[in-house]
Amino acid sequence: MARFYFDIADGDHINTDDSGHDLADAQAARTRAVDALRHIASDLLSAGDEQSLLVTVRDENGDRILTAGLVAKILPSR
Repeated sequence: MARFYFDIADGDHINTDDSGHDLADAQAARTRAVDALRHIASDLLSAGDEQSLLVTVRDENGDRILTAGLVAKILPSR
């Protein structure tokens, strides 16, 4: 097991994960980051017509191992 930290940035705010999660490996951390994006995306557009979200994963040494992003936008019909 290794400890991974998931920092979430929504454009205006950055929430730094100080406690982390014990996961099997970097692949498990990647899966958790994608799941976090999926979960947060359901509420993303309630804050406006265009929003972006980043989840940055750090390992137990504090090194960034990946960043996953999502942009959600409402487009007007023509």
